[in-house]
Amino acid sequence: MGEGDAILCCCAVFVGVLLLTAIPMIILAVKSYTPHCYLHDLYIPALNTKLPTTSNTSAFAAAATFIFFDVKLQNGITSDSVRFRYSNSTLAFYYASKTIANYTVARFSQGKEETTHLHDVVETLGMPWRDALAAVSGGSTAAFTVELATTVKVRREFGRSGHKVLLLRADVNVNGSGERVRNKAIRLVAK
Repeated sequence: MGEGDAILCCCAVFVGVLLLTAIPMIILAVKSYTPHCYLHDLYIPALNTKLPTTSNTSAFAAAATFIFFDVKLQNGITSDSVRFRYSNSTLAFYYASKTIANYTVARFSQGKEETTHLHDVVETLGMPWRDALAAVSGGSTAAFTVELATTVKVRREFGRSGHKVLLLRADVNVNGSGERVRNKAIRLVAK
């Protein structure tokens, strides 16, 4: 093997190593990351027909006008170099296309494989309780929609991405126990 062939071989090895090192960095820099969002729990006591009530059902519903919820935001990225930074996030609850409750979460960050649970109680306003209670009392379900609106900034080892607006939602059916029908977590998806 001549001197020219040895130089050519060394150059080829160098370029190969450089490509093997650069390709993962390029993939990390270009890939679009989004968090996963799930509704784990939804409980509406006013729709629980098994609870003792007064003789005036509408008076009971007026006294129990709140929603318990547990929403999970998950950063499933296994790379140490990717973090999510959320701006103020708003959870909105709808019944029959009408906004019945809003909940705001202050900004926060998530690191590698971190999970954030947003679980709280929110009071409803303008909820047509009689319609929903009539639906669940008859053995059917009441249909609600949960919507998450936020802006996410992805921080990477090689810099930041722009802001990504997330508008995710899920339809949820609530039964006569005041609980969501599905036992499995419900994924909120893009609108």
